[in-house]
Amino acid sequence: MKKLYACMAALAVASAANAQLYLTGNDFGWEPSEAVEVALENGVYSFQVENPFKMSTTKSTVAADWNPFNAGALFPAETLPESFTEFSCGLVNGDANVTLPRGKWNVEVTSDYKNVTFTLLEAPEGFVDLYLRGDMNGWEASEEWQFTTTDGETYVLSGITVDSKDTFKIADDNWGTYNFGGSGEPIALNIPYELFNGGNTNLELEETGENLTFTFVLSTRTLTVSGEGGDTPVDPDPVDPDPVEGFDGWYLNVLGNFNSWLFDGVAVPEDGIVTATGVAIGTSEFKIKIWDGVADNWFSTGGAIATGEWVKIAGNNDANMTVEGATESSVYTVTWNCNNNSVLIEEEHSTGVAAIEAAEGEATYFNLQGARVENPAAGIYVKVLNGKATKVVVK
Repeated sequence: MKKLYACMAALAVASAANAQLYLTGNDFGWEPSEAVEVALENGVYSFQVENPFKMSTTKSTVAADWNPFNAGALFPAETLPESFTEFSCGLVNGDANVTLPRGKWNVEVTSDYKNVTFTLLEAPEGFVDLYLRGDMNGWEASEEWQFTTTDGETYVLSGITVDSKDTFKIADDNWGTYNFGGSGEPIALNIPYELFNGGNTNLELEETGENLTFTFVLSTRTLTVSGEGGDTPVDPDPVDPDPVEGFDGWYLNVLGNFNSWLFDGVAVPEDGIVTATGVAIGTSEFKIKIWDGVADNWFSTGGAIATGEWVKIAGNNDANMTVEGATESSVYTVTWNCNNNSVLIEEEHSTGVAAIEAAEGEATYFNLQGARVENPAAGIYVKVLNGKATKVVVK
């Protein structure tokens, strides 16, 4: 038994002596056959980094062959916090890059490869420089494509033109701490879009834009591209998304329980952005209908829609929607963008019909904008009788 224990102890010492940890990354180079070996001292592998890196128990022997390196690659078992000064967690097999918050870090990996500890050595100075890097500028971190910031939180780049064929990312000067990509869905103008740090998917615009402003909020990783598009308008019917020639003969209808699903459509102008005012939706269920000169195209979120912000809506949704936070008497301005199937709903006022007084037994009528009508013609009105308001259809 003593011999067996001695053999096991010798094997354990030999295993520890043969244990290895290799690094690739911005600070070490990304060639897997030239990965940097970390020395084992006092039972841990210790190294310092400032940029994304990968670690592995195996070094590749052939240039550009990542298979051996990735087979032994290690990755934190827990999601790293957005901000921290020290963090410890387990390690698992995984070949993704390890990206730490800005600063200089000490990293310690236990000899059994089971745990890792990150400790901040030097906090970053100043704000990070971010650039729009893509096809339009050769993917360079050039000064004319650099964002400006006054607080290190909100970054702005204005007065630029980006073609819908261009792909791009938001990144720092060496693709180090920050390298923001997307989910694969094209970015619509004037609508916030969530980015992903370290994402491999490039970004692209849904339509070409001139004199654009890119606003990127670092803490929430949201990008909003504002401005006007210049591409040919897009057919709002997702079943048949072929480009169309202008919007002649197109109409916006906001239909729902509040107007008995009857509405005189508003003609869509040449730019494809159409507005209906004085729409007394209140708490009713409703939908957006776009007549494209050939067929009706219906749009709805299927739930409560927020006011004061552009919301992109999928077509041909059978479910109705409501306005978030609406009251019975809420009146709205509804703006629809036929170019990217998005809507902006803004509250105008409340009709206050419930507060309108009328003589006992005498009915008074108001249109859906809250204006009193002495002799109502055919249409939909609010009838107030004995202090009670109801919607009626006059034929």
